[in-house]
Order: sequence, then structure tokens, then C-alpha cells
Amino acid sequence: MEHDNLVAGLIRKKAEITAQVEALQMQLRQLIMDADNIDGAIRIFNPDIDLADIRPQGCSTLSNDGE
Repeated sequence: MEHDNLVAGLIRKKAEITAQVEALQMQLRQLIMDADNIDGAIRIFNPDIDLADIRPQGCSTLSNDGE
């Protein structure tokens, strides 16, 4: 096949991106669990709080272009 090297490179890139997506999904699951645990701790000290009023703050670990 005349495009073997090109296809092999694309397959490697696809595998790399897929691995990054899986790692980010794992990180996201952990962050969600962490936030849920903090919500539980907040409710212990203030059971009447409306957690929906807590807005995200801080900076993102991703730049605007997603890298």
C-alpha cells in the first residue's frame, strides 16, 4: 500500500488521543467524587445550605485552545 506510513502515523496519533481522553475521563470522575465528598462535609456543618448557589471559581487547567 502506498500510504502505509501515513496510515501508521494516523493510527499512532489516534491511540495517543484516545489514551489522553481516557486519562482525562478518569481525572474527571475523581474530581466529581471529590466535589461530592466536599458537599457532604459542607452539609454536616450547614445542612440547610443550597449547594447550587456555589458557583465554580478559579482557573481552568486547560488553555482556551484546549491544550
